[in-house]
Amino acid sequence: MSGGMLVLLGVHWGQFSERWDIERRSIVSEAESEATITDGKYVMGFSGMTCVAPAWELLELIETLL
Repeated sequence: MSGGMLVLLGVHWGQFSERWDIERRSIVSEAESEATITDGKYVMGFSGMTCVAPAWELLELIETLL
């Protein structure tokens, strides 16, 4: 990497989960569908929102510990 700069913006520490409702539009049979969904008619998955600790806050924390 010639002349480039690498900067830490933050650290990913978690992600929000959310409930996705199941819609019956698939081409699998009813029996196959029911075998996949064991608890209700939804699945849990990760949303697009993530939790990040900003680098400047981490640096401040490290400086207080030194």
